[in-house]
Amino acid sequence: MYKLIPPLITLALLTLSCSSIPQKAEEQYEKGLENFQKKDYKTAAGHFKEAISAYNEYLDAYYHLAESYYYLENYKKAIEQYTKTLELATKQGYENGYKNTYLHLAESYRRTQQYTKAREYYLKVIKQNPEKPNKTALLGMAYSCLKQADYDEALRFYNLTLKHYPQNLEAKFGLAQCDFGLGNTDNALKGFRECETLDNQNPEIPFYHGLALEERNQIAAIQKYNEAIQKSNDQYPLAYRRLGYLYYQYYPALSSDKKQQEKDKKKAIQYYEKYKKITKTTDEEIEKALRELKGIRPKPTKTTASTKITKKKEIIKVCPLCRKKYGLKTKFCYFDGTLLKKKELP
Repeated sequence: MYKLIPPLITLALLTLSCSSIPQKAEEQYEKGLENFQKKDYKTAAGHFKEAISAYNEYLDAYYHLAESYYYLENYKKAIEQYTKTLELATKQGYENGYKNTYLHLAESYRRTQQYTKAREYYLKVIKQNPEKPNKTALLGMAYSCLKQADYDEALRFYNLTLKHYPQNLEAKFGLAQCDFGLGNTDNALKGFRECETLDNQNPEIPFYHGLALEERNQIAAIQKYNEAIQKSNDQYPLAYRRLGYLYYQYYPALSSDKKQQEKDKKKAIQYYEKYKKITKTTDEEIEKALRELKGIRPKPTKTTASTKITKKKEIIKVCPLCRKKYGLKTKFCYFDGTLLKKKELP
């Protein structure tokens, strides 16, 4: 639901006197600004780098180089240049950030799933104007808390968003996700239903609605995942993956009719294959399910008489939000991007 903020074009030069900046650096900076205004960020970045090469304390050149990378969605390089911008800004007497550096640095960290660092800089933006906090910072802060399963803080910032920006859909949607993560399924379902009435085009809402419905009504969850697919023009891979999982896990329970069970098995294969086609990726969980659905038996492992069988406690990873289970190598939930937590099975 996040969108990039439109570029905030600033044509002001450094507060340092123009005479302190070499002419070549100024010329390259101006050319960079000209291309930046035209949204030719790649060309602009080249000129800003030339300006920095000519004058390595050119604060606005560092800042606009970072901005260029930001709008090119090269967040790793943006983070590097925003960090350099802040270092130089502090050196030149700026004590509370520089232009949009805090906000766009936070956004860059969030987009690279570095949520702890994102929260650090969102908080700086929020503190700059506590009477009317920046909406993007509030929502980014809440979202980052949500992805770290810090539901109390996520609830705090989503509610703070609604205090300053009433009827904000994104905040309402976030509150419903928090309720789901905390196990308040009734409140979550009520929240998702309200969000669907406010926005019937966003595929994320029926998808999360489906996640919340799974434990109670698999048929209703399947309907919601199909809605998500329809609203995304058949391009919602996680919904396909979830449909494959449901038909794989529950096809005997979805119908007692043997012919229908075979049809449901074929659907499971179809949905898993669609997920693989869209994402051009796969993993052991899907491959294991496909082998079983297609009747491919795994190769037997060799054992010897002297082999000692010792039962070890199994440790898995679980998504705190949707409670799906994963192997230890997986870091984030496939379905909602939440950081997974280890859990020891009894």
